[in-house]
Amino acid sequence: MEAKIAVVTGYSKDPEFLKALLKALDRQTVKNFDCYIYASPNSFYFLDESFFDTLSFKCYQLKLKENRGFAGNNNDTINFAFKNKDYDYFILANDDTIPYENWLQEMVKTAASATNIGAVAAKMVFYEKFATITGVVTTDAPTTTVALHQSQKHTGIRLYTNTKFTTSYYPKRFYLEGFFGEEEDEINKFRYVDTKFSLELPLNETTADNYHLHLFARKNSGIKNQSIILKLGDTVIGDLVLDDDKVCYEIAVPKSLVEKHTHFIIQNTGSELTPKRSYEIGFGEIDKGQYEEEREVTLFCGGACLITRQALLKTGIFMDGYFSYYEDSDLSVRLRKNGFRIIYSPKSVIKHFHTGTSKEWSPLFTYYAFRNKIIFSAKIFGLKAFIEAFYERAHETYVYFKLYVRSRFKNHDYRYRLKLNLVILKDSLMGILKFKPKFLSK
Repeated sequence: MEAKIAVVTGYSKDPEFLKALLKALDRQTVKNFDCYIYASPNSFYFLDESFFDTLSFKCYQLKLKENRGFAGNNNDTINFAFKNKDYDYFILANDDTIPYENWLQEMVKTAASATNIGAVAAKMVFYEKFATITGVVTTDAPTTTVALHQSQKHTGIRLYTNTKFTTSYYPKRFYLEGFFGEEEDEINKFRYVDTKFSLELPLNETTADNYHLHLFARKNSGIKNQSIILKLGDTVIGDLVLDDDKVCYEIAVPKSLVEKHTHFIIQNTGSELTPKRSYEIGFGEIDKGQYEEEREVTLFCGGACLITRQALLKTGIFMDGYFSYYEDSDLSVRLRKNGFRIIYSPKSVIKHFHTGTSKEWSPLFTYYAFRNKIIFSAKIFGLKAFIEAFYERAHETYVYFKLYVRSRFKNHDYRYRLKLNLVILKDSLMGILKFKPKFLSK
């Protein structure tokens, strides 16, 4: 008898990402699934029920009374779907994902291969393909002592974060070499570049003969002549003489050349755990087929995974107290303690926008990521790991306190980071008391 599947997903604000996911689910090679969708009360609007009529599978939309984060919202939806005893597998997918057509089929195939498999981790790649752009800066000797001081560290050229291929709307970039920390001026956020640099830029396919790269750069005003030679692979795609009065430089790149050098970048092929941190296997690596073997992993990513009914019955669901982040790591540990294995399925591939609905390093992201790291360390590893995680955050708090004092209490960024870290420290202690790790009961 063919296994029955419940796909669980949801959205907290705008359902546009979700529509793309549902259309991709409609193209799955496996058809024996229903979809359960949660809509939190702070959504911009609820998905029109008429949209479900365009799909070949059943959808059930749950309008939640409160937003309880990834953990709580998924728990409510899983509990609702779990009442139907026909479901053998519960598959979670973030709304900002696009699965390949055999995504469901391969996860179920892996899950069914052994009775002690409790969860399956999919292969996650970033949402768009990328191209590696390299640059070499040529420059005259600086004309001022300020520029000379700058040139000892970098060229003084500012490369703005809105540098992009025009076909792309994806904000993710990978700064590989020759970049300094992010700053901001009256134009935009930027990074100073060294004499050699390389970065990964995302792009979408085009039907035109050329891709168009918009390079947003500002030359060092203390240097008379500066230029940048850009390459894609071994081919020069731009030899730009920078102008004091110009910021945007447009470069047409032949489609055949670009598509020869595009690739996906891996986000997750399962995760591993050390006493100090959890990490995503393969994160940031170009996908060259190096993770094509099915294998056991320590943790799964909740953004795209399968959990068996048997595992949920024995282990339970996510811990609500996490709200978002680390709840999947916590459940992974509990699954393995109950004798279940977690298997990575390399042929089950899904594209992930990555923080498409919660912006990376936003206040919400930062708060829960660092608060939950401390709680998870205490709960899973004990007192020593808790002290190390807590000290790490306390040290950063002290650094921002000193910076804020040096600014004579005028720098609002330092004040904000100081306050945020103090809240994280306080709430992590409250969370630990709630979870009651073993060292508190000794």
